[in-house]
Amino acid sequence: MSRTRTSEGDEPPLARFARELLRWNARVNLISRAMTPEELEKILTASRTLAVLLPEEGLWAEVGAGGGLLAVPLALARPDLPAVWIEPRVRRRAFLLHVVRMLSLSRVTVEEGPLEVWTPPIRPRQIWVRALPRGPFRRLLRRRRELLAPEGIVLRVRTGPEGLEEADEVKRVGPFW
Repeated sequence: MSRTRTSEGDEPPLARFARELLRWNARVNLISRAMTPEELEKILTASRTLAVLLPEEGLWAEVGAGGGLLAVPLALARPDLPAVWIEPRVRRRAFLLHVVRMLSLSRVTVEEGPLEVWTPPIRPRQIWVRALPRGPFRRLLRRRRELLAPEGIVLRVRTGPEGLEEADEVKRVGPFW
């Protein structure tokens, strides 16, 4: 039986991203090396379902974008919205820049962290956090009034091998909460 290989243009963008993430992960620590392609697919699918929480308009950001497990599915689901992905680590930032070019995510910019010195180009309506350690997350919350638009919120998402673990794992934290 011969196998027919589809061209890269025929492959769905999220599948192209997953393939590239696994390829890069062999050289650069982007995600757990123990993660299976099936677990990765569940996490990416769960992340994409969160797009309903994105603002109708305006900038959104992800702090500590890492391997793009949250940022890329959200950007693919809402390519009309401008986004900023903040990542302090050089190799991970290089991967994210590569993904932005590969998937033609023209409304996405990748910026250097760390969070303590990051100044947004305009104040985002939402800041998303997936895998930020407790210390940086607390620093983000202390700076939220300076970083966010007045109606802005911080969304903290926890995912694991089963995808989005529970609906209540998306926590909203903002100036008016």
